This record gives sequence, C-alpha cells and structure tokens, in this order.
Amino acid sequence: MMKASNTAEVLRKPLSIIYANLRRVKIDPISFPWIESPAIESWEAARQELLYLGALKDDETLTELGNCVSDLEVDPGISSMIFKACKLGLGECAVDLSGILSVVNSIFLKGNKNEHEAARECHSKFFSPQGDIHTFYNVYCSWKALKIEEETNLQKSDNKEEKIMPLTRLAKWCKDNYLDNKSLGIAFTTAEELRLSLKNTYASIWNKKGQKRVPRAGEITQLIISNLNMNVAYRINDSSYMTLVTSVIADIHPNSCLINHKKKTQLPPFIVYHGILKTSGTFLS
Repeated sequence: MMKASNTAEVLRKPLSIIYANLRRVKIDPISFPWIESPAIESWEAARQELLYLGALKDDETLTELGNCVSDLEVDPGISSMIFKACKLGLGECAVDLSGILSVVNSIFLKGNKNEHEAARECHSKFFSPQGDIHTFYNVYCSWKALKIEEETNLQKSDNKEEKIMPLTRLAKWCKDNYLDNKSLGIAFTTAEELRLSLKNTYASIWNKKGQKRVPRAGEITQLIISNLNMNVAYRINDSSYMTLVTSVIADIHPNSCLINHKKKTQLPPFIVYHGILKTSGTFLS
C-alpha cells in the first residue's frame, strides 16, 4: 500500500510557477482558499523572483516572459534563459544548456580508486576556463555530435540487426572518457522535450529567426547568467565565497574544474553557481 502524500499535487511545482499560473488568470495566490497555504514569506519570495526576472509587472500582471514561465512550467530561470535566447537566435543552445543543467552533478565519473588520475586527464580535454557549465557544454556538444553521426551511419546501413543495436560507439566513447552516458542521454531527452514544447507553444518566437546560430564569445555566459542571476557569489578570501542573496559562506566544490584542473588559475572574484551542497562542508557547485 502506498503512503499518502501530504503535499497537494499543485504545490509540488516551484511556487514561482504556481504564482505565475494564478496571476495569469487574475487570482491572488495569497488570498486563494488553499486547504493548507504555503507561508506568506514563501509566496513573497516567489513574487520577488518573478519581478527580478522581469516575468511580473508591479501591477501583478504577467509580462511576455511571465506567460512563457506559465506555459513551459520549468524553473523560471530556465524559462528566462530560453526566452531571451530565442530572441537572439540561440534557442538550440539554450535548450541544450537546460538539459545539461538537469544532470550537472552526474556527468563526470571518477572510476575506481586507481583510475582517478586517468579520469581527471580525460576530463581535462573538455575544460573551459569559464567554469563547470561551459565544460559540461563542451562534453555535451561532443557527445551529441557523435550520437548524430552514429545514428546517421546506422540509418545508412543495410544491416537490419545493426539498426536495432544500441549506439555502441557512443557508449564506448563515454566509458573511455569517464562520462556517464545515461546522464547525457537524460540531458538530450530534456532538451528535446523543451524544444518540442517551444515549437508547439511558442512557434512564433521559435520560428521568427533560425535558432541554430553558433554563440559568439561571451554569449553562453550571458545565457547562464540570465538563468542563474540570483545565484551570484563573491570571493571573500583565497578559497571561500559568500552568496549575494542569502549570505551563505561556502567553498567551490572540490570536484569543480576550477579547483580540480591541472591548469587551474586564481579563483575569480565573482562566480555564478548552480546549487549549494552540504556534505562534509558547504560547497557551491
């Protein structure tokens, strides 16, 4: 027998999405007759996030971005990144980044104890001095290109048995480079689902200009910041950072390429982080 959940289905989404959905139909989330309403402070935090992103106006009506947040029903930061990217013709890049951000903590594999150095050496091939998300984007682009190439070759093959076989070359490439093929596949599926949703719901934006433009220098960083602009931290000493919004003091995670790469340089004065992890210490990832 399954244990009954104490949380209403609607409240399992981020409150900022629920706030946008209700405001879209002119309902005040705070005065709405919930059986058990979230705390007012939580609603206010959701409201402030939407205001900060530019998804909500001061009069509590949604902007065009706010409608996108409501339609896509993914993290508002992701919606913001995709929405702004499509205006620049970078929609394909943005949905790929969105897929990557769903699996950032599971792409690199360390192998067994005797393989750590070999894994580190393999991962260094993808290193970007701009940080982990850029590094994972490099990994994903290489993986995706190989996936497309292998699928194309299989389609051209006359061997029927080959056509139903898994992508063995791709799996071997991941194994050889200490990468999690399953996680990269999840990133790809997530990106595909977002791409389909955008084509169906926002065809006018998606089709307005080609979305396959190759990002210029700095544009990937701009997209990441448009997603994680509330996750900024500044360095307070040689190894630690303080988060700008919540004033949490933390170190960069030891698995980060900024720490772990053999070509590492002095840590940057500011970083944009994906999340806060509390294990043996408090870390930014």
